[in-house]
Amino acid sequence: MSRMGLSFDELSARIRNWPSTPAARHATRITAVDTHTAGEPTRIVVSGYPEPRGDTMLERKRYYATEHDDLRRALMFEPRGHRDMFGAVLMPPTDDRADVGVVYMDTGGYLNMCGHGTIGVSAMLAATGAVQPSQDSQVRVRLDTPAGLVRAEVEVDREDGSVQQVTVENVPAYVDRWQRIVHTRRGDIPVTIAFGGSFFALVDPRTLGLPLEAGHIPELIDAGMDLLAQLRRMPDQPVHPVLDIRGVDLVEFSAPSATPGVDVRNVVVFGDGQVDRSPCGTGSSARVAELCAAGRLRVGEQIVVESLTGSQFRVAGLRKVRVGHKEAIVPQISGNAYITGVGDYILDTADPNCFGFQLGARTFDRGSQTAAA
Repeated sequence: MSRMGLSFDELSARIRNWPSTPAARHATRITAVDTHTAGEPTRIVVSGYPEPRGDTMLERKRYYATEHDDLRRALMFEPRGHRDMFGAVLMPPTDDRADVGVVYMDTGGYLNMCGHGTIGVSAMLAATGAVQPSQDSQVRVRLDTPAGLVRAEVEVDREDGSVQQVTVENVPAYVDRWQRIVHTRRGDIPVTIAFGGSFFALVDPRTLGLPLEAGHIPELIDAGMDLLAQLRRMPDQPVHPVLDIRGVDLVEFSAPSATPGVDVRNVVVFGDGQVDRSPCGTGSSARVAELCAAGRLRVGEQIVVESLTGSQFRVAGLRKVRVGHKEAIVPQISGNAYITGVGDYILDTADPNCFGFQLGARTFDRGSQTAAA
């Protein structure tokens, strides 16, 4: 019987220095920091990805979607990820005002902006000291995203430097069209399409007879993915008036919450049938834009949004702006995130599952579609 000829300290040192064999050196190593924001994961890639190409973050997103989508699948799919995995790739910014550039990804492809992911990235940069606090104990992070410049303020404890809260000033959000009737397997559903960093279909689940409860997640996923498929077939896709962004990527079911002190409960379906564990920052931004445009929420007024897990974001419309010909609001989202791990992910092409797999995968995948979105 073979016995381990190393102490555990020696084994740890050897693993830290791996790969040391000629065969292992041909494998790709990607280093990432894992966080969760209100229960929703973000795998933040800090090294190992190919150098980005493109003069804007939108161009870089398309470059990764068309040339290196296998890396997204490797990190998001099993065996390294799972159906509900989410990620972000950090890189130098294209905007001189920003500290870092970021491209977001999930099991269905790439996204232009993500609220929970931005909270996770900002908290990680503050917690690791990558961005230093000012004298008022606030770490100010500016992110260059495909949807534009996003600002975050991270409140850190003066004593131990721990992250207490992250507040994100999102890109402008607006309603694109009101109460569009969409034909689905469950009938004709009224849908409002709004932009909150990506285009969302906002749906009242009561029109489907579906309560926003954990026991109805499979039905909500099925309804959400069916709705996404129908929206993708529309000849008149929503188009951002300034940015080269088009098409609905996510469905948000939202309704008044029965929880004391909470205004809205939501369930967001996206990717390959993913369900957001957090209250979804960009979805909540789209929802606040809808409420403000309908006169049901005043600018500066804050609401509390919860997810199915009970996690909460505080969201408000800070001010009115114009985006091209659209009237919009600038949303603000507050929440927190925590680092859950730091890891090196090894991609060995000799492994038949090197680039991942999914059991029961759906056909909806933005990996190639977002190259033109």
